[in-house]
Amino acid sequence: SKQDVPRAVMLSILISTALYVGMSLALTALVPWYTVQAGIGVPMSLEYFHLTVPEYMIIAAILFAGSSITLCSLSTLSRGLMVFSRDGLMFSCMGHIAECSKVPVTAIIITGLATT
Repeated sequence: SKQDVPRAVMLSILISTALYVGMSLALTALVPWYTVQAGIGVPMSLEYFHLTVPEYMIIAAILFAGSSITLCSLSTLSRGLMVFSRDGLMFSCMGHIAECSKVPVTAIIITGLATT
């Protein structure tokens, strides 16, 4: 139904917020505040306890999350450009869909160049 997508989005935002707040509280409780470096708090707090394997697992998760965000932005922005071009708001070449893959190739290339 129409309500499934907004509920799923709100649920994912609530879960992400709860995990973020929980991790921040745990980090505050475990490590002295003056040893935490800005931007890399979680991996450095694990290094404080000499936990190298979880530290590298967190770093890998951060890299995977960044990659998935990039892929999602490529997908959504290219589809947006395709819709805009079909409505006449952008160049018509961005609305071209490849026959074999059914994706807007020109829009994906432009979006990829813009995000890198």
